[in-house]
Amino acid sequence: MNTYEIVKHRESPTSVKGKDGYVYDTQGSRRYQQKTTEGWELLIRTQNSLTDINDPKEVWMPLKVLKEAEPILTAEYAVANGLDRIPAFQWWVPEVLKRRNKIIIAAAKRIQNRRFKYGVEIPTSKKDAIRLDQENGNTFWQDALQLEMENVAVAFHFLEDNERYQKDGRLQAVISSGM
Repeated sequence: MNTYEIVKHRESPTSVKGKDGYVYDTQGSRRYQQKTTEGWELLIRTQNSLTDINDPKEVWMPLKVLKEAEPILTAEYAVANGLDRIPAFQWWVPEVLKRRNKIIIAAAKRIQNRRFKYGVEIPTSKKDAIRLDQENGNTFWQDALQLEMENVAVAFHFLEDNERYQKDGRLQAVISSGM
């Protein structure tokens, strides 16, 4: 598994700066952000955790490539280093971070919604079922678990003390002296 880390950045003289980061429409009345990443490179340290344990590799990559390959990592680096107000970053970093936050919120909601169904809290473990039954003053969840275990038990063959399975899956009786 490869791990990536952005170590530092550099800007070339060809990069877009300040007011040059905007373009105007043909009438000159509307201003738009110029969508360019020209002139920026980031130093990436890559390490394969299986082969390069003591030998990480460093390579300069253009911002254009890195923002497509690792957008969240690149956007977080830009914010942490104050680059998010520079024209090459300003037009895409906020959108990437908004998308990241939406994904995190959606995942948290999915996890949170598993606890309730039709307004009833669903236990996630036997301990949780006992807690819910104590709060409600009944044994409904424990009874439901017991019934489920009885219904599922027919699918299993519980071994006696003198039985075991062979490696090929056949049942074998074991003769023991009983001592």
